[in-house]
Amino acid sequence: AVSPLVANARQEEALLKAASLMESCADAIALGAPVDVAAVDISEALEALGQITGRTASEEVLQHVFENFCLGK
Repeated sequence: AVSPLVANARQEEALLKAASLMESCADAIALGAPVDVAAVDISEALEALGQITGRTASEEVLQHVFENFCLGK
């Protein structure tokens, strides 16, 4: 069932995919995977969100995320 905050099933699917990819990214980092491996999940999550907003993830956005992400936590 679609949430009242999500317009349709396609958007809900994209949000669920993005959430799953971000969990995968967090797990990879926690296990010590290289940042570039985690970046693949982030890129795909942003692509899923872009399907809702009509925007695409730029390299600049990814760079900002990793510049401000503390890998020690």
